[in-house]
Amino acid sequence: MKLRDHIQVNASCSAVWEVLSDPNLMELWNPKCVQSDAGQGPFGVGFPYSATFKLGSNPERTADCLIEEYRPDELLTTRYSGGAFQAGGYVRETYRLTPKRHGTRIDQTLDFTHSEIPFIAQLVMKIISSVGRKVGEGPLDGIKELAEQEEGRQAG
Repeated sequence: MKLRDHIQVNASCSAVWEVLSDPNLMELWNPKCVQSDAGQGPFGVGFPYSATFKLGSNPERTADCLIEEYRPDELLTTRYSGGAFQAGGYVRETYRLTPKRHGTRIDQTLDFTHSEIPFIAQLVMKIISSVGRKVGEGPLDGIKELAEQEEGRQAG
């Protein structure tokens, strides 16, 4: 199962990329992330880090994160696995940036195909995503806010 979303940002792809390509900023733009620890090293394909998430009333869980695709100003795919998932399960999150006349379109895909989340739970998630209405801000809103701030810093 895949969930998709998108948002238009009044900032360049490079400003959006500045936000996405620093895992230490994740807790600033993703309301479900309570901590991210990227450590040291060059960010790119194969870069590992960890992030702790709080999903609803569930306890906090830490995921092992690994960058699988990395094309600056264009595409970022991260694989989340480990303690937050049942043995062998993982989720892929992809952000695709497309330049537009007045900014950037961000397309987000969450791929739960290999998550080991039971089918019925995936079905409920899909239904809520399709027909439910958004409550509160999500990751795309946070990325938009930070990227537009970054764009202002770059212009200034």
